[in-house]
Amino acid sequence: MCVSLHQVPVVEGKEPPCFIRLFDGHMIIHAGKRDEPSSRRWRLYILRNELPLEAYLWEIPAECRNLRSRASFVLVDCEKSALYIWHGAKSSFQTKQRMLDIADWITKR
Repeated sequence: MCVSLHQVPVVEGKEPPCFIRLFDGHMIIHAGKRDEPSSRRWRLYILRNELPLEAYLWEIPAECRNLRSRASFVLVDCEKSALYIWHGAKSSFQTKQRMLDIADWITKR
């Protein structure tokens, strides 16, 4: 039996659901480069997607102008190892619940 393997490019921010599902709903996309130490105190992540196996966190600049009323966010204080959740006023119940689940998963790690 011959098996052929194919590589498919995946563009950051446009990941297909089948790719995200590989991480069981625990994918986090960090900003910056792997070998570059981060000196930032604050890191802000927005929740993308709502389905449990297709949701992931995406790091965005920690600035007030990036907050959205229909989204949920995690703000990480790297100095104090603290995690804060912020829900926009129009954030859906599913979004809020998924963010709480992910935050719980992060704190247990």
